[in-house]
Amino acid sequence: MTPAADEAYGRDGAAVEAYGRGRAVEDAPLGDQAAADRTVCNQTAPEETAPDETAPEETAPDETASDQDAQQLTAFSRTLYGRGWMPGTAGNLSVRRPGATVLITASGRAKGELTARDMVVVHADTGAEVSRGELRASAETAIHCAVYGTTHARAVIHVHSPYATAIASRTGHPTRLRMLRVERFELLKGLGLADPTRTDVPVFPNWPEVPRIAADVASRLASTPHAPPGLLIADHGITTWGRDLAQARDRLECLEAICQLLLLTGTGPQAAND
Repeated sequence: MTPAADEAYGRDGAAVEAYGRGRAVEDAPLGDQAAADRTVCNQTAPEETAPDETAPEETAPDETASDQDAQQLTAFSRTLYGRGWMPGTAGNLSVRRPGATVLITASGRAKGELTARDMVVVHADTGAEVSRGELRASAETAIHCAVYGTTHARAVIHVHSPYATAIASRTGHPTRLRMLRVERFELLKGLGLADPTRTDVPVFPNWPEVPRIAADVASRLASTPHAPPGLLIADHGITTWGRDLAQARDRLECLEAICQLLLLTGTGPQAAND
């Protein structure tokens, strides 16, 4: 990042710009570069009001449950690959398991050809691999851990679906968090929002350093307990979460459809020129 961008991001507090149906929404600061150097996965989860994502009591990992988790990750990956949302080796999925660990898809694996063996177990609080093996965890594990550390999510999905990625590209900024205002769409009811008539979806800068993105995500979610269960990353893609993979997928479908409608109706954000 250029010195000028560093200056705008750190010293000026990274003014947030919001778009959606042509009007600004709010200002909210992002963390500075130092935030990326902190551990981003050990945030305290805010009090959760939605009854469908209450975190169950942690118990020791169960091998049978782990096998089932791996099979589910494989099945969902293949389905999303078939839709064109996880081309090549792009995208990643994970589930949080009992015992404070996360099972996540391995890096560099074609998502349409995954098997139950193409998974890696990491610590939920740090993202570090539980045991060193041939496979490496997804390069975006830190973002998954940021979500797990600040919400009661039990599953996270990250894909490169075309309409959400297009909206993220048009809304996003290289160095500032922006908010996408979405309102009135019936599909908002599928997100489990306290107010199903409107929401502000965060669009994060696509920093080259994934831990820096994760730090931004953790900071935003920790300070916004009623945030929608999804986020965009500029020029990158979309991430959603829920109590299980099925709910995370349903929310992904709703947000992708909303982004498609924004583009089809011409009410989506304009490309940033600043």
